[in-house]
Amino acid sequence: MTAAEEHVELLRRWNDTYESDGFEGAEKIIEEIFDPEVEFSPLLARELEGRTFNGHEGLRTFFGELNDTLGEVRYEQAEFQDDLVRRLTAYGSRDQAMRAAREAQNA
Repeated sequence: MTAAEEHVELLRRWNDTYESDGFEGAEKIIEEIFDPEVEFSPLLARELEGRTFNGHEGLRTFFGELNDTLGEVRYEQAEFQDDLVRRLTAYGSRDQAMRAAREAQNA
């Protein structure tokens, strides 16, 4: 298994843990999976509040707020591309996400 495949498997593990055990379970493995300087840009927080979340504490803050506000949230089936997790950005559709990924590759 390549390093990229291992990283994707770790991210899938985090996603599966979040889906099965909620925020409390996923919080326990954040540091195993995400770079300490990870940037998370969830769609509504970014578009409505102009917020992004940075680092492990940023992820904990976002998912803690989400859990407190909405309770157990489940996402549509996740899709992962081979790479290190440096940034998470939520989009309104798969097409928007793929367009952004192509633009980032060409930049």
